[in-house]
Amino acid sequence: MRYCVKCGNELFDDQLFCNVCGEKHIYAVTSPVEEITIEKGIEMTADLKKKYIELEKIEHQLYENNKFIENFRSTPNKYHSFFRFFWPTLIVAASVLLGSSIIEALLLSDKYSHTNAYYVLTDAIPIILMIATLIIGGVIASKKRFAANEAIQAGIRKEEEEVKMRREANEKLAASRAEINADLAEYNTVIPRPLRNSSSIGYLNRILKNGSASSWESAVAMAKSRLPRV
Repeated sequence: MRYCVKCGNELFDDQLFCNVCGEKHIYAVTSPVEEITIEKGIEMTADLKKKYIELEKIEHQLYENNKFIENFRSTPNKYHSFFRFFWPTLIVAASVLLGSSIIEALLLSDKYSHTNAYYVLTDAIPIILMIATLIIGGVIASKKRFAANEAIQAGIRKEEEEVKMRREANEKLAASRAEINADLAEYNTVIPRPLRNSSSIGYLNRILKNGSASSWESAVAMAKSRLPRV
């Protein structure tokens, strides 16, 4: 018994076209079906299981790499604004202005005991203190913003390097996947599509080893029967 390489449908040995998907199978008239014995089936499935495990690892790694690259593209680079670090200074400056104004009012409670110059000086002190607070706070906020944004840029550069490495890894993984798929394609005519995975191949290997299946065809039928019906 052969299987369609496209849809996995069972084919007769001399069947030229798949009666489900219409795929043409030249091998049906150019090469006879080679009988798969129990011993050959055990050896073949053991080798295929290793290849499918390796293929599944490659597929998983490709998925993780592509997911990381896609997330990097879709994540906006949000830099910190100056106001994020400056707004506490506004509160401090307002408090300084209010506090110094209160102190000024207390000092000038006896307005007849001080000269005009003294009044001018005391009136200017709250404003001077507020401006000084704003200037110092602005300098501190600028330094904090620069440091925070520099850290963000460093993180972006690191992610860009990671993306570059993952893309290079994907090229190697894709080449390995193509090589494994080329090797596995040779067995597509004897292993139906639903069984082309490490778990099903491992099950085939077990039932052939423990004698649960009397032939390769019965082993394939048993493996297919345990699959969930769609």
